[in-house]
Parts: sequence; C-alpha cells; structure tokens
Amino acid sequence: MMVSFAEAYLEHVLLLLTTTHPAWMATKDRAVSGYDVLKIDAELPTERRWQGLMEIMRQRWTKEFLRERPGTWISRLEKLGAPKYREGLEAEMTSIWNRRHAVVHTPPGPGSDHVTGLSGSVVTRFVQSKNDLIKAIEVIHSFVDATDAFAEGCLIVQP
Repeated sequence: MMVSFAEAYLEHVLLLLTTTHPAWMATKDRAVSGYDVLKIDAELPTERRWQGLMEIMRQRWTKEFLRERPGTWISRLEKLGAPKYREGLEAEMTSIWNRRHAVVHTPPGPGSDHVTGLSGSVVTRFVQSKNDLIKAIEVIHSFVDATDAFAEGCLIVQP
C-alpha cells in the first residue's frame, strides 16, 4: 500500500509541476493524436481546446514517467532541478518496489494462507515483516519529503 501511496503522490506532483512547467514534457514521442484533437468539442473556445490537449499531454507524460523504476524517477527529477537525493535512496526504493511486485504477483505457497500456531519461525517472520514495513515507510518518507521540497519551490508563484 505504501508503494501505491507513493506512486499516487508522485502522479499528483507531476501533474501539478507540468501545469506550471509544460516545457518539462518536451519529448520526441507523439503525445497527442489526431483523434485527441478531433474528440475535443469544436464548439469550445480555442483556449479551452488547447487546455484540453495540454491535459491529455500531462496525463500521458505522467503515466509514462511512472512506468519507469524509482531510480529513473530520481534521476529524471534531479535533471528537472531537484536537489540530489540522499545516497542509497534509489537502491532502497528499488528493493521496496521489487518486494511489492513479488508479494502481489507471486502466489502464496502451500499452507501459507493461515497460521495454526506461533512457532519461532512465524514469530521471526512477523518481526522481520514489521521491521521491513517500518523501513519502507522511512524510505518512502525520505523520497516524498525531498520531492515535496522540490515541488514546493517550483510551485511558488513570484509576485
């Protein structure tokens, strides 16, 4: 769940940032199709149609950004001007994302659907799982905290 929360947070931040800094979406990839242009109501004023196309571009750019690995997110954010993220964050985030992928996409083994007693190995796994969760929260907090500081600086409107 923490991975999903972090991804939802980053999606929101990226949509906000590309609203104020649309040049960051510059890419050679086609972001808007002829269909996108035609499906926007021709009765709308030109500015509203333009805003609709920009929204489509922001959503697609953000979706593509999020398809990358956490290490790529960090690199791309730094290229956009974010201060250097702390050492080791990329590897820690990648480990958490890989664990999430394994938990979600690996079927449970036989007999793992319930616990009939608290044997030593079960207690050990419980404690390890709890410690892993605490560490994941700390890592994600570190990423969000640094990203948030960067986003706030980008979104401050100068008088």
